Amino acid sequence: MLLQRREIENGDGFAHVPDATIRRELPNARWRDALHLIDATDYSKVHGRARGFRVKPEVEQAFLEAAETISMADYIEADKVNLFSGRLANRRLQSRYHDNSRNSEPRIIVEAMKVLSANQVPFVPEAIEGHLQRLKQESDEVGKVHGRDSDEYRAAYGRYLSDKYSYLSVLNQHPEVNGSVGAFHPAYIVRSTGRIHHIGGGLQSASRLMKAAAYTGIDDLRNYDLENSQSRLVIQYLEEAGLDPSPLEGYLEAGRDAYAGKIGISPDLLKGLFLAMLMGATVPKRFDRLTVRPGTFVRRTMLEYDNDERRVRQALEGFREVFDSVIIQLSRWHKYLVEEWIAQHQETRGRSGATVSNAVGKKFSVAELRALEDFRAIPRLSAFLLQGHEALFIHTLTTLGTMHGFTPVGNEHDGLIVLGEIPSEAIDAASRLSGLRNAKLVEKPFIAEAPGFTSVAA
Repeated sequence: MLLQRREIENGDGFAHVPDATIRRELPNARWRDALHLIDATDYSKVHGRARGFRVKPEVEQAFLEAAETISMADYIEADKVNLFSGRLANRRLQSRYHDNSRNSEPRIIVEAMKVLSANQVPFVPEAIEGHLQRLKQESDEVGKVHGRDSDEYRAAYGRYLSDKYSYLSVLNQHPEVNGSVGAFHPAYIVRSTGRIHHIGGGLQSASRLMKAAAYTGIDDLRNYDLENSQSRLVIQYLEEAGLDPSPLEGYLEAGRDAYAGKIGISPDLLKGLFLAMLMGATVPKRFDRLTVRPGTFVRRTMLEYDNDERRVRQALEGFREVFDSVIIQLSRWHKYLVEEWIAQHQETRGRSGATVSNAVGKKFSVAELRALEDFRAIPRLSAFLLQGHEALFIHTLTTLGTMHGFTPVGNEHDGLIVLGEIPSEAIDAASRLSGLRNAKLVEKPFIAEAPGFTSVAA
């Protein structure tokens, strides 16, 4: 269910799970026996896409409708059952400080999780429930107009489901509710790059609209974002590799809107393509056969322009022309990572074989990297390094709250939600301790505008 929730906003709700993962995690599973409960797609070795699975929408909807018939207070007190084991699951989840092999997670990650789990996250139940009601009404209207088998309805209902699951995971933490405000202790798990994820999604995985609703009216709550962190890190890494960072510095100086205007695309599309490029996605060189083995760039741009190949071609040609000098330096850096960086930084420990570590202390198997083709290894390694260093800054900043007079209540991967104000001294200290030079932490609203309420972070 959690895998499905992560991908449901793509519109179809399918979670793509490699066959090897199924065999490892569920060795006795026979998914074809459950086709009366789940849908499954084909897989594609050509496009590197695993088979997709989802709970049949009508089954999922039946579960949700049953939960909607009881009040929030009754739901919190009701017995919950693990459908896999049949056992009661009433206890509040706890953060996990060890990996699957029972090895302790890196110290700074554990310290940050302990801070966050000790602090309660405030939220406004009535505002969340109003937001969910609006999403449900919107999806019902879309279903009436386009039909419940339409892509439009699946996308609208998917937005509702995603936020609904986020809310249920909050209620499953047995929050205390006093008057109009509730508060709960979050539980986190560590991912492979060193980022931490709220177990079940929580408010961390909620939409920006839902976050704005959840936090409306909470005194002194602020939302901080680590601005352009991955671009700033790549500049550092380019310098360390002896490469020219000036084209990337020029982009940061001019700003996203200016570059989007040069190309003639939306800032949101530029952001998506730019981050994919940083992570190692291939920027197309030819534009005459866009639908043949489309990569990340083509798929993202096709989505933006509703499969209009003429506009997609125009956008991608413009992107490549404007970012040509950046592409050259990034290509050299990505090549350096797989050809030189791994060999320079690998270390061997016991039976696990050679590994490389990122800034936050997570490890990646060299054998696993070497087994991948470059076009797959580069994005994995880039994300491992960039997200790991970004996580180190956020985790370090989290641990500095008591010393600097603010209370961290929510990890946002590249940001932090806190009670109080984060002073510049804390940002400077986290920058120094994490080695992220020129870190820029800015306070931002969750959304620019929201119907029915005002974000206190505005």
